[in-house]
Amino acid sequence: MNISFITHYPRSDGKFGCSRRCHYCNWQRLENKKLILESKPSMDLLTKTLDGLSPDVREHIKTITISGGGDPLFSEEPFLEVPKHTMYLIKGIIAKGFKVRIITREIDQVYLLTELLTEKELKHLSVSISIDQKSMKEALGNVAVFKRIAHYVDEFTLVPGAVFSADWAIKYVLQFDRQLERLGYHKAFMLTIRENLRSAFSFPKEEIHDVMAFMNKHLGAFITRWLPKSVCLEKNLYLISPMPVFNDKEVLDGLDMTIDFERLADFFCTDKACILYGGAARSRLVASKHLWRDDRNWEFNDYDVFVLSEDVKRITRYLRDQFDFQIEASYKKDNKDRRFVLRRKVDPTFKIVLYVVETLDIAWTIISEAAVGFNRFGYHKGAVVELEGFSLDDLLENKARILPHKWKYLNPTHRKSAEGNQLKKLIMKGCEVIPLTSAGRIRQSLYNLIQRITHGN
Repeated sequence: MNISFITHYPRSDGKFGCSRRCHYCNWQRLENKKLILESKPSMDLLTKTLDGLSPDVREHIKTITISGGGDPLFSEEPFLEVPKHTMYLIKGIIAKGFKVRIITREIDQVYLLTELLTEKELKHLSVSISIDQKSMKEALGNVAVFKRIAHYVDEFTLVPGAVFSADWAIKYVLQFDRQLERLGYHKAFMLTIRENLRSAFSFPKEEIHDVMAFMNKHLGAFITRWLPKSVCLEKNLYLISPMPVFNDKEVLDGLDMTIDFERLADFFCTDKACILYGGAARSRLVASKHLWRDDRNWEFNDYDVFVLSEDVKRITRYLRDQFDFQIEASYKKDNKDRRFVLRRKVDPTFKIVLYVVETLDIAWTIISEAAVGFNRFGYHKGAVVELEGFSLDDLLENKARILPHKWKYLNPTHRKSAEGNQLKKLIMKGCEVIPLTSAGRIRQSLYNLIQRITHGN
């Protein structure tokens, strides 16, 4: 069991209190929705939490962590300072006989922190640097500062995208490894690669072990290890100031703060009445089959699911009882509910969209008529179902290949608009759009003609 204080100090204008805008940061997403408040959890809360643990568990807690929704050492420029509340927590933790660990990106503030603590207090301090190009630039720009704080740095951390790529990790880590060597500080730092909490599939332990072994063989400044997301979700208690988005709790576990995206995906992928498709399905498929690949943007903000009409009540009840998802909106067609949007109070930036069909054959037909070839697949009853036109190579190479397609069940105008919006999203993610071939254009014209005749327009 680990215990972490979660601090957050908004800017004076109320905006997100951090000098970074990391793509994987859930707190930044929540800030955009005006859901994140100032967080200054108290030392009394730590005492109360420790008192509530069994003696066996309490005995094994040696270190208390301070991390942030933003950054626990963040201060607004041009003033360089350590936030007073963070200092209060650091000194209070040490006074209770614990070691204190700071997770931060702010190297200059770490240096200032070491100047403010006594030699006795510094013996109980360790620092985890969340590494990026800006933090390495700060280190390289002032070697004396880095050498001063290096004694207290027990690890660097990196968070990959929703799909972990060994190619990405090796290339990215090698940059920092060489830069650290240039600093001339010959200490073997631990590099922890923290699994992205939004991953829809956990990577096999044996493959992760092979990647870490390969990296350690080729690195000089780092010794690498992998931190599975289960540690953050299940083995931490987080102390935080009450916020409505987290149900005003002061003591949270990981699942109180975020969704278990993999468990949720597992449910949709295996239930007999569901088909998971779209961006989340693409992310899961790549993660499950191809670890050693160049990194791509496999992020997602929703789960698109076809569901049988006769099972909608069962599915929505399960999502409510097991994950606390509530129906936010429903959309009718022909006097029947045809689409449901569900969200949680925790992380309302993520949604589930249930598309209701009378039979799954209808769903498979719609998927088979996707404009982009790599979208012609889905997960059903624990298996990947690939339809004609699907190309795994295109998916892995990020090639959005346009294929001739019909519109048997969907309004052509609406379908064209939806496909145009999807292509824009794929282009923003770096996809190469490959247009219809000459033969494909002829087939598409024939499909369009049949559609006009069928619908009388």
